[in-house]
Amino acid sequence: MAETNNGPKPYAFLAQAKERFAFLKELGFQIVKEEEGTYQSFKDGFWLHYKNKNIEVWIEYADNEFCISFKKDNLRIGYLFIDAYIFANASGWAGDMFPFQKLAPEIDAVASDVAANYLPILQGEAGIWHKIEKLANAPKEKKSKLP
Repeated sequence: MAETNNGPKPYAFLAQAKERFAFLKELGFQIVKEEEGTYQSFKDGFWLHYKNKNIEVWIEYADNEFCISFKKDNLRIGYLFIDAYIFANASGWAGDMFPFQKLAPEIDAVASDVAANYLPILQGEAGIWHKIEKLANAPKEKKSKLP
């Protein structure tokens, strides 16, 4: 159990995320910001921001929502969007809401998925980012409100 100035923390998700996403450092990413709350409330969590010369990666958990996002130029796009539209929901995730007690295995699973499949995204390859941008900017299908 990790220690804080106010006693032991019940969780150490920031340390886990830094360990599991350590492969980003091998790809030239540096930690820009890291912060961890006390987990005394479901609104609390951790924030981790990586950056290299072309790409930024956020790994964040607050309000029971575990969000991973990637940014190139002015386009910041979430892991769930990329998973759904580029990788046909290979992660199996149906959402990103996890209570503290169920978060640890999800951090591991997402880190493994990103390490195994997201190299072109992390390297800023133009082709994949062009595809992501087109999908992100595509018109949304309007659904009829009539029965």
